[in-house]
Amino acid sequence: MGYQYDLADFKRFLNDKNAKYRVDGLIFWQNRIPLPIDLFNRIFNESDQIVTDYVYQVAASAVTFSNRESFQETLGINVSDLPKGDLKKQFKGLISWLTEKLSDRSAVVHMTYEIADLLGLEGFTFSVDKVADALQHQGKKYARIFMPVEVKERYSLTVDFKRVVA
Repeated sequence: MGYQYDLADFKRFLNDKNAKYRVDGLIFWQNRIPLPIDLFNRIFNESDQIVTDYVYQVAASAVTFSNRESFQETLGINVSDLPKGDLKKQFKGLISWLTEKLSDRSAVVHMTYEIADLLGLEGFTFSVDKVADALQHQGKKYARIFMPVEVKERYSLTVDFKRVVA
């Protein structure tokens, strides 16, 4: 069965691929987990922005964990505590450090483009400022960031993965 990239076909695709996904009235169900349909629809409609933010989170993790000692020495924050809102106080130093580490030939920048392509982001353009934004939000620590197998493979080629989870 052919699918269009729209909300109705996405719901149909999920239902066809796994009966655990279903819509019942105003609720989208995944097994026994309910999600209001308007929230599900909003997530679908904003998926490009959500995926873009995720790609920058992975890039921020990769650049800081692969340059752990330099980051900690320069900014005085342990990488295992990232992301951290306290970095807003050191914005100029953060931008300077990121600009130095994320040149156009950087392995992290190359990895970021590969992941963006893998996740279907058309017209993705890398931005050091967005990596800085990713580092400054208060959220799930990078040491516990979820990565699908394909993303983890590319990440592992760029960062010594054993050092990240240690």
